[in-house]
Amino acid sequence: MTGARGHIQQPAFSDAGTLLLAGGNDGTVLLVDLESRTRLGDPIETGRSPGSGISLRSDGNEAAIEFGVQAGVGLWSLEPDQWVTAACAIAGRNLTTDEWTTYIGDFGEYQPACSDYPEAETGLREPIDMPTSGRTFL
Repeated sequence: MTGARGHIQQPAFSDAGTLLLAGGNDGTVLLVDLESRTRLGDPIETGRSPGSGISLRSDGNEAAIEFGVQAGVGLWSLEPDQWVTAACAIAGRNLTTDEWTTYIGDFGEYQPACSDYPEAETGLREPIDMPTSGRTFL
């Protein structure tokens, strides 16, 4: 599979068969859009040996990944609308077109999505420090 750094183990599919969450034997987890055959985002480093637990909610809107006894389980929202809301809150402004492309990607055309803030100004801005996921530890 493109983007994998080892053999794929533990496949988990959404009920619609459009998303695959797969743990690799290199300790990473991948999310793949099966319709476009595109990996979504970067591999998630679990720091665990192969066989760590993963689960994809049946509707494909949330993933759970085991990070071990010390770190617990990480939950990732896979809903693009929540990504936009999180990006607005972290940036404290509307995203630039470059930031939209980086953090929101192909989930929709650029639009000023942060109704609480004015439209982004043109030109360069300080980069925002976005987390690589919507990770919440239990």
